[in-house]
Amino acid sequence: MGWLILFIIGLFSTGCGIFFIENIVWRFGFIIVGGLWILSGGLGILGSKLYKMAPLLTADVKVIAKFSEQDVYGGGGLTATENKYIIVFEFPDRSRKNATVDVTQYSLLLENDFGTLEYKELTNATIDFVSFRRLT
Repeated sequence: MGWLILFIIGLFSTGCGIFFIENIVWRFGFIIVGGLWILSGGLGILGSKLYKMAPLLTADVKVIAKFSEQDVYGGGGLTATENKYIIVFEFPDRSRKNATVDVTQYSLLLENDFGTLEYKELTNATIDFVSFRRLT
């Protein structure tokens, strides 16, 4: 917090010589970084609104495959892992799409299951899984 106060005071102070140039650089840096920060927040909000506006789609599908991926982050003795659980669904038109699911859904779904899938379209090959009801 203290650095912010000093920065704001420096933003409005005047100087001469090298300190004046440094002050100008800091001002432009503050404007550029602040502008990028605001822009990235705005894009995040826009993406969230577009996702919420995307229609909820339904299709009768078959579970073709399921697999997990493990990502390892870090180094130097400090590592962390993240597991991703992916289900491959086949649609009536024979197209296949991947969905990342949580571990509970991953354990409940079996290969060759038929059911009704509720999802949102993210890209041509990826969907956002909402729910799956097995057909009996």
